[in-house]
Amino acid sequence: MLDLASRFDVNRTTVLAHVGRAGVQRNSDHGKWNDAMLAEAVSLYALGHSLATIADHFDVDAKTVASRLRRAGVELRPRRGWA
Repeated sequence: MLDLASRFDVNRTTVLAHVGRAGVQRNSDHGKWNDAMLAEAVSLYALGHSLATIADHFDVDAKTVASRLRRAGVELRPRRGWA
């Protein structure tokens, strides 16, 4: 979805809306992380990788990564340039 959003310069939710209206079946397991993927994300974040970098690695939005890390009990670093 992110590839299409980037290609057509639209938000990913716009792509999802078009896909839904077209009746395309989505793989519900695509967005689910298993324990190994979460552990890898936690490790990458602990090594100093940004949420955006980790999101690119897993082909998800950075907000998704932040949410999953928070649910795993990871304290997120303050955003660069923010107090």
